[in-house]
Amino acid sequence: MAGSNQPSELLASRSRPELEKHHDEEIGKPVSSHGHSTSESTRRGLKSRHAQMIALGGSIGTGLFVGSGQGLKLGGPAFLLACYTIITVLLYGVATGIGEISAYLPVPGSGVAYYGHRFVSRSLGFTLVPTAAWYTIIAVVIIACNFFPVSVYGETEFWFASTKVIAIIGLLILTIILFFGAIWSKAASAVSAPLSVP
Repeated sequence: MAGSNQPSELLASRSRPELEKHHDEEIGKPVSSHGHSTSESTRRGLKSRHAQMIALGGSIGTGLFVGSGQGLKLGGPAFLLACYTIITVLLYGVATGIGEISAYLPVPGSGVAYYGHRFVSRSLGFTLVPTAAWYTIIAVVIIACNFFPVSVYGETEFWFASTKVIAIIGLLILTIILFFGAIWSKAASAVSAPLSVP
């Protein structure tokens, strides 16, 4: 009987920080297949900020899809058909414009990236590089991150998720600004200023 109370007396004699430290030390020791601790030890490579930002970044993407699906459901089939028709008209205009440019300037081996570079800007031409190139770059970055220790993976995921959060906040701020017409009123006054008669 006295021997059965010994572990509880030992636990009661320790303070909470000592118990947490002992628990962390026991978690850090890897256990072999026979249940005995090995000489090596594992370390926690992810910090709490890494885990929190990874969870936040994942939930933002999922939340946007779920939220947009709810709006589409409330809109109904007529709303979906109208939106699909508007997008189709816009894409028809893009396809027609690309066809006219390629007929006007038939350059062998060129694509949309060339026309964007020549007629709009070099940055647009760069972003219109074939999709396979972007997929390759992203795949190389993701695979390379998995070759490094977990701390490097956690840091890269932290910054990727931070970029997503900053982009979402920026888009929300831009939406509010555009809603109240701050940009359009300045642009309209700039365009109409040279046309106004004194």
